[in-house]
Amino acid sequence: MEGKQIGSGDDLARLLTAQLGLTEIPAESKKTPRQHLIDQLQTIRPQPLFLFDEVAHLQAGDATLFPWLRALGQDQAAIVYAGSPLDWVRVVQRAAKVAPGSSFGNDVTPVKLGPIADSDALRFLVETSQ
Repeated sequence: MEGKQIGSGDDLARLLTAQLGLTEIPAESKKTPRQHLIDQLQTIRPQPLFLFDEVAHLQAGDATLFPWLRALGQDQAAIVYAGSPLDWVRVVQRAAKVAPGSSFGNDVTPVKLGPIADSDALRFLVETSQ
């Protein structure tokens, strides 16, 4: 999500629609971008897995974003959030502020990966880095 402005659930839905190469919402449609994306995701099997890197970019989210992300992760896709522990705390705090009563974050199991082994880091640098 680096460099992206995610202010609402519709902002994220538009981004995902474009990233997945799905059809854009028709101008005459009365559906929100969130509803349109959900309709399209229901046809994808197996269920998609989203990796949201740079979770800090969700800190500007409004009251539509967090409940929708929770529902998306429960019903339509598996979601992995990546970022620092502090970024995650700030995102959850933002969700509590803008969407009181939302249980965004309750379904998430934090996993601290820690640093990678020196041998893996060296292999990465030698084999994949220019």
